[in-house]
Amino acid sequence: VELRTAQLFVNRRLRARITFDPATMGELAPRWVSQPHFLEWMVTESARYPSFRLERGITVRDLLRDEGRVVGLRCVGPEGERDYHADVVVGSDGRSSVVRRRSNLPVHEDPTPMDIVWFKLPRPGFFDHDLHSRVYVGGGHLMAIAIENTMMNNIKKARSVISP
Repeated sequence: VELRTAQLFVNRRLRARITFDPATMGELAPRWVSQPHFLEWMVTESARYPSFRLERGITVRDLLRDEGRVVGLRCVGPEGERDYHADVVVGSDGRSSVVRRRSNLPVHEDPTPMDIVWFKLPRPGFFDHDLHSRVYVGGGHLMAIAIENTMMNNIKKARSVISP
């Protein structure tokens, strides 16, 4: 979702309105990307490399070590347990990372815990003619609402038909 304008509300009051002009921002304009779309994009881009392989449904159980060095992963999947050997192992298996726990590396806890829940809801009617993305802050919560590009284009087309 490309952001063109954002409004910030704190305790139900509009505190800031920010415009991101594409002519000024160019490719640096902020965008929101859902995690599933981002991960699929990463898979598509990575697939351009002949050595890339993605296996879905695999769960890491442990690290493989050789003389104190991590040399791969022991995993379980639909076909049973399997070892994967690698020159580099990157743990990107989330907050409860098995890779991190098994590596025994020191952990830096972020003092500001934040959970992000990304979901889509039908757009309420009172937003029909509003092209602003919005951020609401208050009571220890933050909510962001983005307008999808297709929705924005449909609103602009409707306005051009209605406007003289």
